[in-house]
Amino acid sequence: MTTLPPGFENLAPYLDWALETEPERSAKRAASRFEDVKRFYDAVFPLLPAALIHLQAFRLEHLDAPSRTLLQLLLSYAEAALVVENFGQVAVPDGYGIERFEVRRLGGTF
Repeated sequence: MTTLPPGFENLAPYLDWALETEPERSAKRAASRFEDVKRFYDAVFPLLPAALIHLQAFRLEHLDAPSRTLLQLLLSYAEAALVVENFGQVAVPDGYGIERFEVRRLGGTF
């Protein structure tokens, strides 16, 4: 079962945003209704300072499972913030579809 660090339990309804890779996160954003992206954004935003402080205590390779889930949510938040703060819709105007990009991993999963 996926859990979050203490203090971040309010993000539990959004665990489906805790995705492993950038293409997965981008696809989730693109396939979601704007209202759902905005709801996720609004839930994470007030917890950002505390989440960043929490994550600073770890080296990336030593994250425990709950902290890794929190990091994945913050990475998805970055996808959500792009469209909420700039476009007011899930699509990036005049942007390319994610399927046109080729992802190459140099190491790690983020």
